[in-house]
Amino acid sequence: MEDKIMNFDENKRFKVLVVDDNPKNIQIIGNILKDANYMIGYATDGMQAIELLLKSEDYDLVLLDIDMPVMNGYDACISLRNIEKLKEIPVIFLTAFTDTHNIIKGFECGAQDYITKPYNAKELLERVNTHLQLKHKTDQVKQMNQILEQRVAERTLKLTEANEKLAVLDQTKNDFLALISHEMRTPLNGIVGFAEILKSMVEDPAQKEFANYLVQSAERLSRFAEIALLITSMKLQRYDFNIEEYSLGLLIDTVIERCDNKINDKAIKVIKKFETDKLSIAMDESLIRFSIRGILENAINFSPAGENINIGVSSENGFLKISVTDNGPGFSNEALSKIFELFTSDDIWHHSDGLGLSLATVKMIADLHKGKVEVKNVDKGAEVTLFIPTN
Repeated sequence: MEDKIMNFDENKRFKVLVVDDNPKNIQIIGNILKDANYMIGYATDGMQAIELLLKSEDYDLVLLDIDMPVMNGYDACISLRNIEKLKEIPVIFLTAFTDTHNIIKGFECGAQDYITKPYNAKELLERVNTHLQLKHKTDQVKQMNQILEQRVAERTLKLTEANEKLAVLDQTKNDFLALISHEMRTPLNGIVGFAEILKSMVEDPAQKEFANYLVQSAERLSRFAEIALLITSMKLQRYDFNIEEYSLGLLIDTVIERCDNKINDKAIKVIKKFETDKLSIAMDESLIRFSIRGILENAINFSPAGENINIGVSSENGFLKISVTDNGPGFSNEALSKIFELFTSDDIWHHSDGLGLSLATVKMIADLHKGKVEVKNVDKGAEVTLFIPTN
């Protein structure tokens, strides 16, 4: 629907109500206004003026005498300002009073202006025209505000409906991902186990290579299922966040032991360097272990055979820093620009090999602990640092 905003029309015939108990004054003012192309109505006291205004909604301004019988101008103006449909119609007092007290009283009653008797035709027309234009512009602004409010309400409704649809889609996606991840884990664990047995049974080098590839692929898929399930539980706030005091040194040793096969396969040496005595801190042990394992496995995957990986722990500004530094190829500029995004088109690790989940998950875990993660390239390789608050 097209919105129509009214414009001030110089040729419009505005309607003015003249209220005065003296017919001669009504006649004089009426002639002045008619000659200026205004329409005229009249009343002889305040009560009659209010009744007339309540019956008709087409008056644009009231010229109101003060000294009248039945209801004087002051009382009439106060009454107008207390009637919802009449409270904003402009009122100009017609008065023979020129003292400050009566003029101020008129304004206190709600009048916009006053004209003193005897009337100067030019002054009368200028004041009437000024207040009609002011009222018209005020009405125009109100109409524009109403249209804007309507548009905002319509847009808000559309956005609300769109957000509700997105929420349903997001919930469906998360439920599907949780279901798939959960259902994948059991058969994948079986595949990994049987692949390991098959690898140990074959002697032919080509067959052993195929078995080894099968083990790696199954482990990678199992890891994906584990990460996806963890992400889903955290995003849906279903994860049972359990903070307890735990030894970071013991946790790191557990992670290294878990990665022992990969470390030995590449003849990598893991060097620990603890620069603080405070290694026991409050944390969710399972999540922090998951984070350090992911960071370490990345370093192993992209480190050349026979190289060193350094794991450092230090204290800095209320945080414990766990830094893992490798001698691999480092991160590309593109990878660094979207390092914590979920499901990016390129891997968030060193190159396009993976699903872009691990560091994004580490970032989520750090946020849960009110910590942070920093990733950067160093002189030879890359460094990933996890910050855990100590209090």
